[in-house]
Amino acid sequence: YESCIDDVATALGGCKRIYSTPIPPTYSRHASRALVAWLACLPLATAPLHASDWTLALSTGLTAFLVLGIEDIGMQIEEPFAVLPLHDLALELSQRVAAVVDGPPPPDHHL
Repeated sequence: YESCIDDVATALGGCKRIYSTPIPPTYSRHASRALVAWLACLPLATAPLHASDWTLALSTGLTAFLVLGIEDIGMQIEEPFAVLPLHDLALELSQRVAAVVDGPPPPDHHL
């Protein structure tokens, strides 16, 4: 059982490192500003390809929706602990570990 506990401790250490590694706010702001600038120039670059203004607006809007959605997903991936149900996962894992070592399961309380 000691090797399993060591593996859990190693995984916990990795999670703590991920959680404590800051993403510089300048990086996030720069990426967002670059995307907005690119999207602002997109209609100028693709205007000759469209027969009418409404197809230009539609394709630019759809592209903006997709690209900004991917950027939002990336921002959430940078901070995974804010969106994952980690308390429930930790509680379930602690109950399973307690069952393996025949100890009583920990109480269900929120931190």
